[in-house]
Amino acid sequence: MVTIRNAGEGDLHERLPTVVRRAFDATQRQLKKLVERQRGRVKIHPEQEVAGFVIRLFRNGRYGEYGFIKSLEGREIYFHKNSLPAAEFSRLGIGTGVQWNEEEGENGPQATVVRIVDKPGARISNSKENVLEPPLGWEANGM
Repeated sequence: MVTIRNAGEGDLHERLPTVVRRAFDATQRQLKKLVERQRGRVKIHPEQEVAGFVIRLFRNGRYGEYGFIKSLEGREIYFHKNSLPAAEFSRLGIGTGVQWNEEEGENGPQATVVRIVDKPGARISNSKENVLEPPLGWEANGM
């Protein structure tokens, strides 16, 4: 473990016992954060929670690059490459956890702004369409 503590104003002339105590305090705080993260007790903010998952991607589609999200409630939402910040579409994979702002489009619900919240480690293939098997207990309707 490496203790990181940036020097503040007045730190240049502090006594050695004070510097050592502060270094140990910083290490203790870092260890507590690590233990909490390992135990799954890290506080999750609403903006970090997954609201749905990418279930289909069309990287070279007839209408450009787009895909579909399945919400936790089972609804499908269309999104276009332009719904994400620059170059973020290329980071998407099947199963990527996302949040989005939604509006009613001509053909149903569509995401206007998509944010990546949880990126799985696996790379996706270059096929035109990728389909994610629904988790156990989800209805396969509309997939």
